[in-house]
Amino acid sequence: MGVIDIRKCPRCEVLFDCYCRSDQRCWCFNFNLDDDTLRRISLNFSGCLCPECLKSYAATTEEPTRE
Repeated sequence: MGVIDIRKCPRCEVLFDCYCRSDQRCWCFNFNLDDDTLRRISLNFSGCLCPECLKSYAATTEEPTRE
């Protein structure tokens, strides 16, 4: 089963579950982030971001919808 870590988000300080060291796929792999966004996150923060903070970064990299 592996280890499920409780981490504190370096951006908002909320606690969240991290599955990176478990045999389950971590929730963070569900976010589609481009290389520039990943680089910006790693330059500004040490460690994993919580789901809400990562979602806010993912929203800024989405393609605009065409109407």
